[in-house]
Amino acid sequence: MDSNPITACPDSPNCVSSIDVERDSYILPIQREESAKAAIKRLKGIIEKTENATIVEANEHTIRAEFRTKLFGFVDDVVFHAEESGAEIHMRSASRVGYWDLGANRKRLEKIREAYRKAAEND
Repeated sequence: MDSNPITACPDSPNCVSSIDVERDSYILPIQREESAKAAIKRLKGIIEKTENATIVEANEHTIRAEFRTKLFGFVDDVVFHAEESGAEIHMRSASRVGYWDLGANRKRLEKIREAYRKAAEND
């Protein structure tokens, strides 16, 4: 199994991470009841259907994706990681350029979290 690639955010407000527990950049991880491999597979399907998203790398524990903003085409880097032990998918979304993101990274991950929850409920 690979190590957790989720890192903390820099001090700029254009990033959220589920490991930044005591910072404003903190976002709750996605809760899962299925195996890490099944959770990542489900999440991969959701990302593949998401507009302006490209999966750069994926394995049974981690997904790395790029999301392009509609207006200017800026790239945000997103990582999801599920360890075999535990019931969470940790995640991080960060803008490559700029200082402010107007909450775009948080909104994106919250939307993906909701899509994951709905997909898991419908199985």
